[in-house]
Amino acid sequence: MARNLRDFVPRKESKTHTAFDINEAFASLLDGVQLDTQDTGGSVTFTGEDPILPSNHRLGAIMAITTSLNPTLIVPSRLALIFVEDGLAPRWLGYVNRRTATPIWALTLTLLACLVLLVSKQLSLALNIAVFALILLYFLHSVVFLMLPRWNSELNREISINLPVWVQRTAAWLSVLSMGGLILVQLVHDSQTLRTTSLSQRISGHSLTSLELAIVWGLIGVALYAYARSQKRAAKL
Repeated sequence: MARNLRDFVPRKESKTHTAFDINEAFASLLDGVQLDTQDTGGSVTFTGEDPILPSNHRLGAIMAITTSLNPTLIVPSRLALIFVEDGLAPRWLGYVNRRTATPIWALTLTLLACLVLLVSKQLSLALNIAVFALILLYFLHSVVFLMLPRWNSELNREISINLPVWVQRTAAWLSVLSMGGLILVQLVHDSQTLRTTSLSQRISGHSLTSLELAIVWGLIGVALYAYARSQKRAAKL
């Protein structure tokens, strides 16, 4: 497959690039995720084709970025519609254009948030938080599945998947352990960054953590929930 990609994608750059310092670029790449070459425990050497600039591997990077853009831009607006239907968010947030069937306000707010991160050169944070949020959702879904027989036995009886119960619960436990481990790694890493750097340093260095953004997003969600509940109480009166 790698050979087919090389034949399919035209090579416009040579394998060597005198104006490009691969070590400097690699150090800059690691700095974006709060790491350093010393964290490898040894020296870093490069063999074969240049893996950062003049190579076809950028095609894979583009595919990875576009994959992350889906949960970053589309999933939040769809979740907003669900929250509005359940009365957990203000009704205006779930407004859908009748002609285009598009959740206008939810998509607009998501776009504005992404533009803020892009203009502030926090693009990697936007992609990281999308993946972190997905992992967190997988973890919560698995926990809810395990607790569903106790919390809502009637809903649990509606599960019609043709798999033995022990297989379902084993898969759920595996998801809880694996997703929980990934969440723990992210929290420990972000906590270390928060302890060793100040907020101004992280902003100027474009290295805000996923934990910080998750907290901000959570506070916004709590505010929207409180506003929706107050509207619901006012409507009953």
